[in-house]
This record gives sequence, structure tokens and C-alpha cells, in this order.
Amino acid sequence: MQATDESLALPSSLLVRFATSDDPDAIDSQAMLASVRALFDARSAILLSRSAQGGQWRAASGTDGTAEVLTLGAPLLEDIADRAVTEAACLIRGGSAGAGRAVIALTLGADRPGSSVVVMVSVDSPDLPRAVSVAGPLVQLAPDTMRLRGALTSTQLENERLGKIIDIVGRVDRAARFRVAAQQMVDALCSYMQASQVALCWRRGKRAKVVAVSHMDSIPRRTELARLMEEAVDEAAQQGRELMWPLPSGDGARAWSLTAYVRESGASNVVVVPIGIGGDFVGALVMEGTENPLSEPQLWLLRLLADQAVTRLIAYHEAESLLATRLWRETANSLRFAQSLTLRRSFLAAVALCALVGLAIMPLEHRVHAPAVLRTDQLAQVGAPFDGFIDAVLVKVGDPVVVGQVLFRLKTRELLLERASALADVAQYEREAQKHQASGAGADMRIALAQVEQARARLQHIDFRISAAEVRSPIDGLVVEGDLPQQLGAPLRRGEPGFRVAGREGIYVDILVHESDISLIHPGTTGEVALVGQPAIATAIRVSHIVPMASLQGGENAITVRGQVDSAEGWWRPGMTGIARLDAGQRPVWWLATRRLLDFARIQLWW
Repeated sequence: MQATDESLALPSSLLVRFATSDDPDAIDSQAMLASVRALFDARSAILLSRSAQGGQWRAASGTDGTAEVLTLGAPLLEDIADRAVTEAACLIRGGSAGAGRAVIALTLGADRPGSSVVVMVSVDSPDLPRAVSVAGPLVQLAPDTMRLRGALTSTQLENERLGKIIDIVGRVDRAARFRVAAQQMVDALCSYMQASQVALCWRRGKRAKVVAVSHMDSIPRRTELARLMEEAVDEAAQQGRELMWPLPSGDGARAWSLTAYVRESGASNVVVVPIGIGGDFVGALVMEGTENPLSEPQLWLLRLLADQAVTRLIAYHEAESLLATRLWRETANSLRFAQSLTLRRSFLAAVALCALVGLAIMPLEHRVHAPAVLRTDQLAQVGAPFDGFIDAVLVKVGDPVVVGQVLFRLKTRELLLERASALADVAQYEREAQKHQASGAGADMRIALAQVEQARARLQHIDFRISAAEVRSPIDGLVVEGDLPQQLGAPLRRGEPGFRVAGREGIYVDILVHESDISLIHPGTTGEVALVGQPAIATAIRVSHIVPMASLQGGENAITVRGQVDSAEGWWRPGMTGIARLDAGQRPVWWLATRRLLDFARIQLWW
């Protein structure tokens, strides 16, 4: 019977757990050995392990002490286990294994660096071919076990190290100032790497200076040790590489400053990692005093920290620099960039500069933008001709009206009663005059005739008021103001305005030009106006005159400029607002871009 994947599944999984476990005794060895015996059809089985520190082989807990394998004796078992470790597997037939029997020993690799695990089974000679066929896949399990354990351990270590680096970078990001960020970075790095000291040096001018030392509030800048450290950092920057102590073979002539620093400080291990962006050196990390020289993964993590933190440190440092220092740095960077240009780049830069100059002097049409409002001089105030009460309102705001159109009426009931009374007085006085004439009383007749004339004059006045009770529009235009529709039946005093009518003829545009732009405008200047009601329609205008007095508009002085239109649109109404654009001639681009700034500087520095 050949071994199948299903038959190997259980013992293989148990063996992997045993070989990769940090505590092999915690594995159920009895269940595992029972599975192995069933797989090999063996009489007995045993698991032996040896620690990384060496020593003797020991049987795993749960191993049957009466197993036949143990009858071989401890010295022979150890010899077989050593052979299995060396050869991955070994087979012993007869002799010491017993008549008609065989012992198969398989190594499972290391559960941790330097330690070993071996499984031994005792089988009858007739079952040996089948046991050998089963042993083949299990021998292949050994390197897989080693790779599995190594991969798990390496991944865990890398995750822990990356987590520490991310934590340190996070502290740098959360710091508000350069000094705080630098101090927190070196303190955290010193604790994580278990170093005796970590320092950060930063370039100032052409030299590096110590800016932060782990677990030190004050920086000893003027000491001999600080000077040697700064020289070692400058040496690493000049060579463009990392410097380490102990020095690699043949490197002593290129690390004189580092050698001098190590002799002064007495440190056993020192590493200098330059920090920069794009090849530009800005500083370095100096670590010393670790128990062992840094491994390549540790160096890689140190480089990663430097790459991740340098951008934030540069931003903090530049933000805290003086204005003059920042200007000097930017100028120096520009000069270095100009010096690094090749001939082709210089040609392209000259072409770009010429194009920029040409663009700056190229003339463009300049237009003055200003708010505008429609006005008209044809305005009529329509009010009550006499005291009365509003009887009817025939128009509302916005209605077009013509000359003579009735706008509203006043109540005439009392006037009609007065007219009837005046007519009765005229008739009465005429009869009295006829009566006195018939009786020959001339004086009384003349008095009666005078009373008749007086009554007729009063009648004429009442008729005039009745006819004036219908208030009419004096001009053609639009009703632009009045709230009489809401005052039906209310009293209206003589002269009190009822409606305001604006004529449609003679509409013009009042433009409020800022005082800084008025020098560009003069009578005859052309332009366009677009109203809020129809912003897509622009109407041509021409400046007729400029009001010689400024007015306060929105907290700033503005000059009213009157613009005439050739023909007003039918939908225009006095009081509408919009934006006017007046032509101010052609101006170069540089003048348009700097005019406001130059005017401000001139008015502030005119003395």
C-alpha cells in the first residue's frame, strides 16, 4: 500500500506543529506518535529533540517508555539521531535493530536556529518497503519546515521593526518644531536600537552641527567630542556614503575623522548615516554603542527612517529660519541650478526667458469694470389734487401708462352733495332777484344777484374738484413706485404722492468708477453695459460727461460717469443694475499685472 496525501495529512501537520512550536512539550505527542505508528504500521515510535545549546538528545513527553525503539540503548539512539541530522534520514536493519526488524530515523529540521528534531520508528522487515515509501514525503518535509519557521520568524521581526520605524516617524510628524522633532527621533531610536547614544547633526552653511543628542536637554556643541563628531559627519557627506566602525578592511585611510572620534569617545560600534534629498546633504544620524555591529536589515531600517523623516525635518527647519536666511538659501539654490544647466538647457532657458519678456511687453486691451445703474430724467410725481379718500386704483407698479390715463380716483360723494346744494342756492338766489325786481326793490335785487354769482362760483369750484377726482398720468412711461393698491378707502392729503411715473425716453447709464481708474476715462470713451436681467446682452454706450464730485460707495470713493445709449431696449427699466466695461486703450501685460501694486507703493512712499 502506497502512502497517499490523505494518509500523510495528519502526521505531517502534527510534525510541523512540533517542529515550529516554541514549546514542543505543549504538543500532544501521544496522538502524534500514534498517528506516525499507524502511518508506518510500526511496532513503536519515538521523538527525540536537542536544544540549540547542544547537550544530549531527549525524548518528547508522551513517548511510550516501553517502546521497542528504546531497547536499542541511549548511546545507539544518539548515534542514529546524529546520523539522521547529518544525512536527513537513515535505516538500520537487523543487528542492533533486532532480528527481522528495521529502524528508520528521519530529521524534521530545526524548530529554532541550532536545534534538531528526529522521529524514529521500528518496523518489521516485511513492512520495510512500505515504510520506506512513506518516509520519502516526510524527508521532504524537513526543508519545508525550516523554510516555514524562518519565514514566520523573519516576517514577525520585520513587522516589529517597521512598526517601530512608523512610530518614530509619527512622533516626528506630530512635533510642532524642529528641535522637538529631532529630540524625540533620537530618543526613540536610541531606545529601540538599545544604543548608548544617538545624535542628529544638521548642515548649517558648509558644516554640520550637532542639533540633538539622545536623552540630553542641552547640546555640548563646544566640546572636543562634538567637534570630532561633526567632522565625521562632514567626512561621510563628502564621500557620499555611510561610515561604520569597526571599519571594513582597507577603509582606514578614508575615515580619518571617524577614527579620531572613536578614539576620543571609546565607542566600540559607530555608524554614520547621511540624510538628504536627491543627493543634497542636509544632515546625518550618528549611532554608537550597540552590543553588536548593525546587521544589514538594521541598517536598511535606519536608512528608511532617515528617508521618511527628512522631509518633515526640512520643513520644520525652513519654517523656523529667518527671512533673510530663507532668501539667501533660495538664491543660492537658484544659482546652483543655473550653474548645473547644460548648453542645451541654457538655450532653452534663454528661449523661455525671451518668450516671457515678449509676453510681458505684449499689449492687451484694457477695460475698466464698474457697477452701473439705469437712470432717466423724465420722472413725474402723481399725487392727490385735494384732500380725499381713495375710491379706486387702476394701475400698479410696473404697468405702462400713456398721457391722460387714469391712475386712481378719489371719492366724490360729498362733492356731489355739495354740488346739489350749490345748484339749489343758485336757483333760490335767482328767484329772489326776480322777486325783488318785480317789487321794484333795486337794492335787494342787486344783493340777490351777487349771491347768485357767489353760488355759481362755488358750483364751478365743486365741478373742478369732481373732474380732478380722476388722477391721470402726465407723461408716457412706466409706474415705478407707489403702494396705493394696498390703501383703498384710506385718506390721501393734497400733495401727498400716490404714484411715480418714469418716462421711457432719455434713459442713460450711471457708472460708478473707482477713483483709481478715473484717470483712464474721459468724455467720448466707449464701452458696453450688461444688466443683471439679461447678462448675455451687451449694449454699446458712450461716456457723455463725468460728474466732478466723488461719492462714497461701499466704503470707497467712486466717481459717477454718465453713459448714453443709442437706443434703449424695450425691457429696460429705470433702476436696473449691471456691470459696465469701459475701453481704456491698450496696455502691456506687465503694466496690467503690476499696476495696483505700483500705485499702492507710490501712494505710500511718495515722499
